[in-house]
Amino acid sequence: MYVTDLDRRIVLWNRKAEEITGHKAADVIGKACHENILVHIDKDGHKLCTTKLCPLYRAMNLNKATRSPAIIYARCADGHRIGVSVDSSPMHDAGGKVIGGIETFSDSTEQVRNLEFAKQIQQNLFSETAH
Repeated sequence: MYVTDLDRRIVLWNRKAEEITGHKAADVIGKACHENILVHIDKDGHKLCTTKLCPLYRAMNLNKATRSPAIIYARCADGHRIGVSVDSSPMHDAGGKVIGGIETFSDSTEQVRNLEFAKQIQQNLFSETAH
């Protein structure tokens, strides 16, 4: 999990985020999540963090949490990508004003592997029926 301000500068980065991504809190606090940290992309390689498609950006600007987790790909400290299941929510002050966002994520490597395997099976089935 991590917490950002309205500019998506990281103000809190928990131990589990360090474990999953290899990014240390000391290296990311004060930086925007898209500043060569997570740099989320979708399954087709399209950047999300620098667009209005960013789940955290959308949660804060629409003032509503994501309805269900999305699988996106985060950049780890060593540069490789990892599939993560992401939930994003706006964070409010005592008066209800949006002051930042919270993103929770979990390693979805196994789920992504299973989806890729299912995709291969479907492709093989369709190619066999075409012959």
